[in-house]
Amino acid sequence: MILDKRLVYLQSYLSQNDNTMELYEYIGVSKRQLSRLISSWQEAGYIEYTGGSGRGNKLSITMKIDAEKELFYYAIENAKNMELNELQEYINLPWHAESRESVIEALISEFHDESQSHGFLLDYVFDIPPKLYKGMPHDIVSYQICDNISETLYVCNSDKLDNQLVKFDEWIDASLHIHLTKDAYFDDNVQLKSEHVVSIIDSLCKSKEYQLYFKMVQSLEIVNDFHFIIHCTHKAPHIKLLLSEPVTAIVKENDGMLHGTGKYYVLKHAENEIILNANPYHKRQPQIKKVFIVKNQSKIRADYSKKKQDLSIKFIMGNGLVVCNPKTKLNQSERKYFSTAFLNYLKAVMQEERSDFEWLLKDTDIHLKEEMPSVSFLSNEHNFETFQNIFDRMERELGIKVIHKKVEHKTYLKTHLDEYDVDFIFMMETFIQKNPLAFYDMLMHCKCKDWLLQMDGCKSFVEAFDLEKFEEMKFQSDSKLEWLEDEGYLVNAYLKYRFMNFPSYIDYVDMNKYGYLDYGSAIIE
Repeated sequence: MILDKRLVYLQSYLSQNDNTMELYEYIGVSKRQLSRLISSWQEAGYIEYTGGSGRGNKLSITMKIDAEKELFYYAIENAKNMELNELQEYINLPWHAESRESVIEALISEFHDESQSHGFLLDYVFDIPPKLYKGMPHDIVSYQICDNISETLYVCNSDKLDNQLVKFDEWIDASLHIHLTKDAYFDDNVQLKSEHVVSIIDSLCKSKEYQLYFKMVQSLEIVNDFHFIIHCTHKAPHIKLLLSEPVTAIVKENDGMLHGTGKYYVLKHAENEIILNANPYHKRQPQIKKVFIVKNQSKIRADYSKKKQDLSIKFIMGNGLVVCNPKTKLNQSERKYFSTAFLNYLKAVMQEERSDFEWLLKDTDIHLKEEMPSVSFLSNEHNFETFQNIFDRMERELGIKVIHKKVEHKTYLKTHLDEYDVDFIFMMETFIQKNPLAFYDMLMHCKCKDWLLQMDGCKSFVEAFDLEKFEEMKFQSDSKLEWLEDEGYLVNAYLKYRFMNFPSYIDYVDMNKYGYLDYGSAIIE
């Protein structure tokens, strides 16, 4: 006879000192079902029940067996014969913290044998960053990896905020009380607690870069390991949106490596590859146990071929933007003329490649402009050669002289744009595609915010942002983006896509709100 797995939940509930749920809620049954279960368990000799009730009360129940040990031995003995979803049910049981590591590793080890070969995925990228830049989606590989190894308190799905690391929350006056889930563990088997989350939020509130967004936060208070309070100047519901952003992902950094509570952790980070392994302490084990992320530019280009596109998953990689320095001496006409000319030449180059782009700007005829002043432009090492060829043509054919400056991408990422004495930068950015979240997202964590926040109305938009006034915010963001483009300060040139050819055994994979692959969502046929 198989022991009822709900006995482990009962044993876990009885061992806790600060229960915030009734026993029937914790086990996931109705009050009537709980009464029947308790009677049947007592008849079977598993427990001794003498009554008791009340929230937080452990009830008068005595365990007569060690449910954890009983279920552990059964699971180990039968692991090789289980289906993946059955194994997942055992992994998700509320094992005692001290035995949790051994239980999960043993279950996974017994479940997997040498004949199983479909638990991995190979993904190709253009480049491997020397360092993973947390919360910086303009570094594409860093963002892809950080999204898979870390989690945020909330997640934004189709304009709706859902809990991720939060068990429940409530506003009391102007203070947001957050109660953390107790089943979140970092990949080093450290349980997520209030101190980890508060440390991240506190650092953001104090940083010069993010003070504007968290200015409503007055103080942070830790009540216990799983309950903390954000004291605000006023009730600001959109603070939950901030806590769903990549920059607020909960990670620890040890010896230069990032550790999160996500489905994966970084097993290896080398010059040409990064390997992710399934986080053995995550409550929902992915079917893909290992992901090999390998630098291979030629393979990516081959995947873009027209013959293979029908066999591939197509997803957004980011937006190509031309952004102008607010301190430029160029006037509105000159700004628009240069960006139009540059993008027309860039479009011609890209159409020669086997890449997939959705151009967002309208085609515009270019006519020679008299007395066009020289323009300074910044490029990283990846784009410099291509852009220089374009600028050479622009000088020959249009008489536009460009002073072209080069910067290393890693230096560009950590340097404020004001430190570069240039008129324009072309950049790839990743942000939510629909307003008002698109514009707020752009001003929150995209590199272009260094300049955009200095432009008329952008900072005040951030300060007045209110998610509960969705339509009003959408109107403001649409208007502001239109003004920026009309003035020649920002051109949203194109959406760039990439293709992923999946092995035949992968039936489905999901993408997050930014268009990045969620490896842990993959379903194996």
